[in-house]
Amino acid sequence: MTGEHLDDVLSAYLDDELTPEERVDVEAHLNGCAECRSDLDAEADVRRLVRELPAVDPPFGFYERILRDGPGAGAPPERKRRLRFGLGSIAAAVACWLLVLGLVNVNSASASVDPQTDVYVNAHAAVPADVQATESAQDAAKAQATYDAPWTLAGTYHLVGLFEEDGTPQLVYTDGRRIVSMFVEPGRLNQDALPSDTKQVEVNGFVAWQVPTTQGAVVFLQRPGVVVILVGADPDRAANDVAGSDGPRANEHASLFDHVTDAGTGLLETFGFQG
Repeated sequence: MTGEHLDDVLSAYLDDELTPEERVDVEAHLNGCAECRSDLDAEADVRRLVRELPAVDPPFGFYERILRDGPGAGAPPERKRRLRFGLGSIAAAVACWLLVLGLVNVNSASASVDPQTDVYVNAHAAVPADVQATESAQDAAKAQATYDAPWTLAGTYHLVGLFEEDGTPQLVYTDGRRIVSMFVEPGRLNQDALPSDTKQVEVNGFVAWQVPTTQGAVVFLQRPGVVVILVGADPDRAANDVAGSDGPRANEHASLFDHVTDAGTGLLETFGFQG
């Protein structure tokens, strides 16, 4: 081992995965190789920076996603090869990425959702009466999968499509005559901005707010990490179904958090922090 660089053996050395004989060989090599010693110090520094970062709560739906999409029981663990990219030069980059990851997650979880009742009412009014004929089954399936939305609301309204004006997802349900719109906003409702005539209620263990309008009541339902807004026919009964379901959730597939996570996962695997 003294005639070559240690490369991925450094991670195994820090993880105490080597046999006593292998550790003796590694330490002998480190005593005579300044480059490997520098790489070892850099990787140790990265690990220290990771340990010193503040704890960050996982994003909404993280644990559920693991249970739903994780490997099947009994699947053999996959050993990932630790690569070597000049640890000293990218140690700071890893620490910066982890800081960004924490900030993105914290900001996402604490985002304030203003109860812009008129915006939701107007968007609902803009849905064409024949929406069931204009939207395809693929559109409905995509909307359901993306947001873990219920297929039906109030027993009679079926999910038929998804509109995303101004970046706000609007899932549309209909019974063939009447329409219910469900908007999904990540964050927490800004209760201070609710109108004075708002009525607070509890729906299946979740807090909800009914805001009266000239077009009927608009219901704001606070779920973990996401606000659901219901407009149209039977919003109270629809809210009961939404509160009792596993969803909806924010669209994690298109979130900044997931793009950062994907990029950072590769860095963590490089340093042997995962799997």
